[in-house]
Amino acid sequence: MLDFRQSINLSVFGALKGVWPFTGFLIGASLLSPSNALAHVIGTEIDFFDTPQQVGDPAGMGIPNASEVQGAGMILGDYRDIQAINDGSMDPLSTTVSVNGGILSFSNNSVSAGSAFITWDGNDSPLTVDHTGLGGFDLTQGGEAIDFEVEILSSDLSGMELTLSVFDMNNNTSTLSRLFDSAIMTQRVEDFSFSDFTGTADFTNIGAIQLGIFGPAEIDVQIGSIETFGPHAQGPLPVPESSSSLALLSGAMLLVASRKIRRQ
Repeated sequence: MLDFRQSINLSVFGALKGVWPFTGFLIGASLLSPSNALAHVIGTEIDFFDTPQQVGDPAGMGIPNASEVQGAGMILGDYRDIQAINDGSMDPLSTTVSVNGGILSFSNNSVSAGSAFITWDGNDSPLTVDHTGLGGFDLTQGGEAIDFEVEILSSDLSGMELTLSVFDMNNNTSTLSRLFDSAIMTQRVEDFSFSDFTGTADFTNIGAIQLGIFGPAEIDVQIGSIETFGPHAQGPLPVPESSSSLALLSGAMLLVASRKIRRQ
């Protein structure tokens, strides 16, 4: 039997996701007039974690502590780097990071903390950040996108910390960190507003993006996606003109259904 994510990939939404590698939900936005704003008008799909990958530290059993893969699914810049770092244990694979079936999994063993760095910066070494790798990508989508949204599926212990860093083409950096003081047992989407970042990076001229995951011993974390989105609209949709009713309805259905599917 197909699991939920496999059924999604066989649906029209899975097909649409592969058509637009950088901007999400453009069809819905293009069908609406400026006054017909929907929640999440425009955004960027950074990673849906469809391309498999595995790293661990200390490295062992044929698994490296850092690697780069080229995207078979949706990856911003077409390449993803992952590095695992364990804080003390000498046992092989004490900290592991794996990507499979639309889920990124991060785990530490029972005796030491660890971290992971997931970097989107084009084709380069997985141990460095190329500040020019994305070629000056406009993360704001012309001012429409305002935040990162990280889909957290679970974190079985308290103490997980997520840090998002953006690097512009002029070597400027901005960061935003968030510590979670309790376990996360129910799927949630965590917003990281661009306006809350500290630093001098130009979000309209981005060369690299990095997600850091930090956790105590014995923690297990699962993340489903990372994207950017525009503002959430308030109030009901206006009644469309008769000539555009069908187009508006189709766009609205695509937008709403896509977000419901990703968050279920």
